[in-house]
Amino acid sequence: WSVTMLATCIIAVLDARKEWSIKASPVVGDMIDRCFLDAWGAFFALVAFRFFDVEKQVKDIVILLHPWKAVQPFAALKCEGSRCFIIGYPSEHLFRTENRAGQHRASVAMTCMKVTVLAAKIYFIVFQFRVMVLLAICSATPSVAWALLAWWQHSADRDRAKRWLDRR
Repeated sequence: WSVTMLATCIIAVLDARKEWSIKASPVVGDMIDRCFLDAWGAFFALVAFRFFDVEKQVKDIVILLHPWKAVQPFAALKCEGSRCFIIGYPSEHLFRTENRAGQHRASVAMTCMKVTVLAAKIYFIVFQFRVMVLLAICSATPSVAWALLAWWQHSADRDRAKRWLDRR
């Protein structure tokens, strides 16, 4: 468990460093790192977002809804004091792939950690039956199944998005 947790933390830091280098560059300018403390705070928040697998729509909402970008279809309106924003994507698979961009390695590590913990719980129940361990297995099994399904769907979406991009 500790090895997979450490691997997940390292992957989160490496992915956050890569994302930080792109977004904090003067060419992109999505993040401004003038103050040392603010920059470190924002970087650690980015590491936490990567570790906990936060979607791009939540993490980068300010960037996505900025009115001066000309990268994708975008519309905004204000009606009776409420604002509405619409962002366009070419396909559902491309949306889901972009929404989880760069999180493929981390999801594999987290899924391995969940499978390892479930295997340890099964090992403990075989050699020493306890009701609490049985309840822990009952709660961990859907989590592992959900993680495997999400990883499979993300892999399939990545393949479909790649095929779509290759056709263009």
